[in-house]
Amino acid sequence: MKYEVDIYYSGFITVPVEADNEEQAVETAREEAARLHNKREGDFCEAIMPNLDVWREADTARISR
Repeated sequence: MKYEVDIYYSGFITVPVEADNEEQAVETAREEAARLHNKREGDFCEAIMPNLDVWREADTARISR
């Protein structure tokens, strides 16, 4: 199943992922957001997700249509 997951920092980034359930989707998206955040040469927008603390309680997943 395809999900869109919002990973929150001071702003948020939406990460599309494929997963079996919402919990797995959130975990997969957190890993991808961390990978993108640490990839210096990536197309990651630091203005949207600067080096601030993670706000895991706000992370959400929804089925992609």
